Amino acid sequence: MTVKSVQGAVRDLLDRITVDNFKDVTDFALFREQFMQLNGFAIDGIDFRGGSRP
Repeated sequence: MTVKSVQGAVRDLLDRITVDNFKDVTDFALFREQFMQLNGFAIDGIDFRGGSRP
């Protein structure tokens, strides 16, 4: 696999993505989960509805 072939595959994928299909064409669910966890949210075992304790 060459850099040009990877860039071409990425370009083709980006050209297919629309507002209507981005959740199907990309792995948006994984991106969202990891983004939330990196920012301290959506972590298993934590009840985010509860209050905080100082």
